[in-house]
Amino acid sequence: MLNSGEATAVYPLCLIQTASKDLLQPFSNQKFDLGSEGIALVGCGSLGSKIAIHMARSGHAPGRVIDKGYLSPHNAARHALLPETNTMQLGWQRQKANALASAIRSLNQETKEFHADASLVTHNSELRKQLFPNKVRTIINATASVTVREALAQLPTNKLAARVIETSLFANGKLGFLSYEGANRNPNTLDLITFAYQLMHDELDLRELVLEKLEEGQYQSTGQGCGSLTMRIADSLISLHAASMTQGITSLLENFSESSGCLSLGRLAGDGMSLKWQTYKVSPSQIVQIENAPNWQVRVADHIHQKIIAECAYFPNVETGGVIIGRISYCSQSFLVTDIIPAPKDSERTPDQFILGIQGITEAIAQYEKNSNGTLPCLGTWHSHLYHSDPSGEDYKVAAVLAKSRKIPFAMLIHTPGGYKAILADKEYLKDEH
Repeated sequence: MLNSGEATAVYPLCLIQTASKDLLQPFSNQKFDLGSEGIALVGCGSLGSKIAIHMARSGHAPGRVIDKGYLSPHNAARHALLPETNTMQLGWQRQKANALASAIRSLNQETKEFHADASLVTHNSELRKQLFPNKVRTIINATASVTVREALAQLPTNKLAARVIETSLFANGKLGFLSYEGANRNPNTLDLITFAYQLMHDELDLRELVLEKLEEGQYQSTGQGCGSLTMRIADSLISLHAASMTQGITSLLENFSESSGCLSLGRLAGDGMSLKWQTYKVSPSQIVQIENAPNWQVRVADHIHQKIIAECAYFPNVETGGVIIGRISYCSQSFLVTDIIPAPKDSERTPDQFILGIQGITEAIAQYEKNSNGTLPCLGTWHSHLYHSDPSGEDYKVAAVLAKSRKIPFAMLIHTPGGYKAILADKEYLKDEH
């Protein structure tokens, strides 16, 4: 049969293996598996698309990809996908979610695309159930959108149980941000971004990098309207962050049972080629429902809760207090407390009253807000009660005085041996109180 008998050379016609999760996972040394519906990616732009493709190449593509936008020619500068080779490139101007889903399917993995605005889920229950059904355990928010962050944080766990991972870039890509909510979504995504701003305030190099006034030319126009500006960042730098973040996301998902939240900041090294990441574990916040405004809450970061406990222990026989600093979310109706300014020297402490002094306090608050470039304003005051009790009539009188002098809501946080109480110093909420 063969011309040369046993010496006849034999060559394979071809070797065919289909790209699949089973093939890609071993090559990527990946072992975890949340299931195809376990992960939802919100934001299919430059950073989100790169993270999604990294995950897909390792056999763990997001089961859902969500974006309200369309691809445009300028996206070719940094997007993970490439334009078509035809002259008009009309296919490139398609829905971002649809285009990314097609790329994921080319790796023989299933995903569902949704051309939708994720910020609407707070008021549209049908959309929420469609985008984030109960089978979704993790949401990766890569939108860099404040409104999407606020929307996801606003939903209680009985409406959105999935824990949120947030990724974004600051300072033209010189700083990467990655956060992961804790168990029961505490700390939540708002707590974590507030803590990030606290770190940016406290660490001088971060403050200079992120919070200083933006230089002219850091943003590039992409069209018309308020959403037509984007950071000027090289594709290679976004890819550097995306690769690191995907590694971080993989690690987080492998340790899904971890109860605490975490925050990672990645700084671009002086050589411009590497990132130095620092990770912080973040314990759950103390959540205090406000007495005279039940829809509002004060979320006290754990490190501040410990400071307040220490301050009360230092003054065990008299009331004490100070000023609270942080961020306010009108969407979720939350005061997010991440720091305190000590009481001035002229403050008065007695067993049944604390009177906050005025010596230098206005200047201290103004300096704090200046150093944070307005990201961490004064939220109100805190003081202690020696016994477990509700806010006193005197507390409400002080709140009424404060409400008359302020145009924005002001929180009065009260620490008692039995837990926290709080009052909202706002005219609308004090008219029927004491």
